Amino acid sequence: MRDDLCTITVSEIFEDNEGCPVCRMRNRLDERFVDYILGPAVMEPDVRIISNERGYCREHLRQMMTRENRLALALLLQTHLDEIGKDIFKHKAKPATPKTAYKAARMIETCFICDRIEKSLQRFVDTIFRLYSTEKEFRQTFASQQYLCLPHFELLTSNAKTAVSKKWRAQFNTECSRLAHNRLADLKEGIEQFISIFNYKTDKTKVDMDRAREAIEQTSVFLCGK
Repeated sequence: MRDDLCTITVSEIFEDNEGCPVCRMRNRLDERFVDYILGPAVMEPDVRIISNERGYCREHLRQMMTRENRLALALLLQTHLDEIGKDIFKHKAKPATPKTAYKAARMIETCFICDRIEKSLQRFVDTIFRLYSTEKEFRQTFASQQYLCLPHFELLTSNAKTAVSKKWRAQFNTECSRLAHNRLADLKEGIEQFISIFNYKTDKTKVDMDRAREAIEQTSVFLCGK
């Protein structure tokens, strides 16, 4: 099969089997799009139009504020604020209406970077389905992953019914369940060990303290994605 950009990127991500592979894909996209919008794209009119309309979520604003190119961020914010003023507060002397409240809600709920990530992530997920349906080596690589987080277990299994070939669909869903269930069992043990630390009857020498200390953070990643 001819390698295209999506195939190569997915293959690279699956070479590392630490954590959830879809989280790794999302994290890579996250970094790339933050760098993209603060780079040359900040001066591209077409990009700025969409950026002004969609704005940015709290998490991506926080990420952009940690970057060195704060002038680019200021330019993005300047024209985004102009858009808010023009679209929501055009008649500042008049009382707010349900329509302006709705427009404000839409501004709050949308994010230029989130939109780009979701579109790209869907292409990557489609590539996972295609590779699993056609490549024996990829099926083995998929099975060797450490785990799937709960949100990406749902993403993969809910779309597999139409995207994975019928021949391999049951196996794919079984592997997804195994990867998520095994992580669930492991986290339950970690949480139980953490709780046991606070029981005076517990023999602390039998508790894996590192595992116990990390249990809450790791469970959060499993439940919400990283």
